[in-house]
Amino acid sequence: MDELVCQLLNRTNGSTGAATSRQWLFPGRPHNHHISTARLKARLARLSIHGRSGRNAALMDLAAKLPPVALARLVGIHLSTAGV
Repeated sequence: MDELVCQLLNRTNGSTGAATSRQWLFPGRPHNHHISTARLKARLARLSIHGRSGRNAALMDLAAKLPPVALARLVGIHLSTAGV
């Protein structure tokens, strides 16, 4: 995976961003702006990659390892939600 990310960062064509002072891993249009959250979500969904399940699994893992106060502060959720 690291190699693929490096290859993406080293590309200089119009669809992946020209060499500029600010390069984005997921460039939008124009190439010197980042891709929007909605556009990235749609592109990933076409590849059957859905972030919600991964996010929920990560939160559950953190909830099992951290006290509710730490979890609430870390991810910005209400204390009562972190303690459920």
